[in-house]
Amino acid sequence: MVSALCGRQVYYRLVSQLMGDEAAADEDEARFGTGESDADLGRNRRGTDRFNYHYLQQVAPKRSDHFPTTEEFRRVRFYDLSQTGFSYITNKLPDYNELIARLGEGAKVVHVLAEVMHITELRTPQETTYKIGCRILRRCRREEMRSGTRA
Repeated sequence: MVSALCGRQVYYRLVSQLMGDEAAADEDEARFGTGESDADLGRNRRGTDRFNYHYLQQVAPKRSDHFPTTEEFRRVRFYDLSQTGFSYITNKLPDYNELIARLGEGAKVVHVLAEVMHITELRTPQETTYKIGCRILRRCRREEMRSGTRA
């Protein structure tokens, strides 16, 4: 229960920041706290805190000037999340440089355009997976999605 609450609080805080709603972000922080971040543990090399975020989210390649269809999104396990980026684990190397990430569920879904910045191979005796590190370029607005225009 504690890890689910921490994951939820991290998600709501970051979504509020991405939406530009600092008042809601501050209210969530007051209600839930900030959660454990890599900065708290002395491991952050970036300008913003990175939070462990081991939850299933959806990603789809950005291949042209329209948003991916629902069928193009696939579920991946996120590894961490910050206001400026995220990483996820997959067993297949991406064949794209930009992607649309669908963060959250239901009414709290946010879509962001992201750029693949680095790929780390993770090997075990059983399998090889990859950690895909992405930088968020911008939030994708709902009206853009409906119109099928720029992503």
